[in-house]
Amino acid sequence: MAPGREFLLGIDIGGTKTQIALGRADGELLREAHLEAWTSGDFERDLETIAARAHRLLDEAGATTDEIAAIGVSAPGPLDPVAGVIRRAPNLPGWVEVPIRARLEQRLGRPVRLENDANAALAGEWQYGAGRGTASVVLMTLGTGVGTSAVIDGVPLRGQHGQAGCLGGHVTVNIDGARCVCGNIGCVESEASTW
Repeated sequence: MAPGREFLLGIDIGGTKTQIALGRADGELLREAHLEAWTSGDFERDLETIAARAHRLLDEAGATTDEIAAIGVSAPGPLDPVAGVIRRAPNLPGWVEVPIRARLEQRLGRPVRLENDANAALAGEWQYGAGRGTASVVLMTLGTGVGTSAVIDGVPLRGQHGQAGCLGGHVTVNIDGARCVCGNIGCVESEASTW
């Protein structure tokens, strides 16, 4: 990391809660914050809420954005990590074609990297947690949404559009099931998520 830029900021966006953490590259967690029931239906307002809470977290830690090397954002998909855009997140009302990387870079003044939440969780588990030392591992997230990710023979399974390995919570598994937030009937999420 560049001299004077010793911190990393992580933002995990979820349909029910969002978590923000300040840490170091070695994995030391310095401070964290949570936003509960935070979505408004207006992604610009929601991003302002996230940025304001991140700034407050930095203030509480006695740090500034100048000391942050980079910001990592994990979010439900579908999304395009290369373009830094959340395409349509059914569990985040009003979040369609959200240029999250550009908006958070404007508000926080540091580079932002966007990743699907299941892929981000798997990267952490594969390098530092339960999947460490394995060549192949599959992870499933279960929360407001349901997601999956995989590493096969040491290579993250991504595919051309970043969706390989993603079972996705919006696959119909019960044609007589409940209506899902995406509008479909009997999705994995409407049958098996925590809500």
